Amino acid sequence: SLMKAIRLVNEEFAYALIEPGVTPQQLYEYLAANASTLMMDASGAGPHVSLIGNYLERGFGFSPLAERAEGIL
Repeated sequence: SLMKAIRLVNEEFAYALIEPGVTPQQLYEYLAANASTLMMDASGAGPHVSLIGNYLERGFGFSPLAERAEGIL
């Protein structure tokens, strides 16, 4: 429950290194506070769920890679 840190956001390669407890709300606020040019993929899950948990449960996203699990293969 204490693993909620955003370790790194790489603008050049468009990825974030996060701990398992990071929520969509936390990542959104981090990107906004740091004037990031990156966009967060929205999902049907709430703002206080684990991003990693949502991905592992094959949560749907609303970006061009809607089926995220298939998009990385």
